[in-house]
Amino acid sequence: MKFKKIMSLTFAILLMAVTFTGFTPQKVSADRAPVLTSLEITGYSWPELYGPERYGQYYQKKYASSVSVSGSTVYILTTQLGTSNGNYYYVDGKYVSHTIINTSYMSNPYTRIVYGYNNVDAIENLTPGKHTIEVCADSAVPTPSPHFGYPSFSDTITLNIQANNSNASSTNIINASNISKLLK
Repeated sequence: MKFKKIMSLTFAILLMAVTFTGFTPQKVSADRAPVLTSLEITGYSWPELYGPERYGQYYQKKYASSVSVSGSTVYILTTQLGTSNGNYYYVDGKYVSHTIINTSYMSNPYTRIVYGYNNVDAIENLTPGKHTIEVCADSAVPTPSPHFGYPSFSDTITLNIQANNSNASSTNIINASNISKLLK
């Protein structure tokens, strides 16, 4: 009987010791998010061009002077390296709200560390005519010492907005079927 009590007491103490020492929190470290180092407008589109039937088609920024936007909503495609607090926009110098259409991250395939983002944002209710759109972003992470700070970046594009426009040349649209033609 004494042996049974001693064994059960020993087992209980051993169980408590393993429970409290075996499951202590482990210190885990990870690299900090990267500082924002660039922000670039890579292209533009509009709902009929980027939408469900033609998902993801857009014009490169270099076509902004020759291909007008059809309708009052424009999609701005941006690429940023580093981590920001999100994009914000000005149209003709005035702050405007935007809707996030799509965000995808860029990561190192070996380490799976995210180093940047591709964003598609919609700006609505634009009036016909030329508009200069500026996208801005502030780093979510400060630069390391001794130059502590939160860097900001911006880029602009000037677009001609038309109520209804059908001058969208299909040879300038970026998609899987014609990307090889555009890269030549």
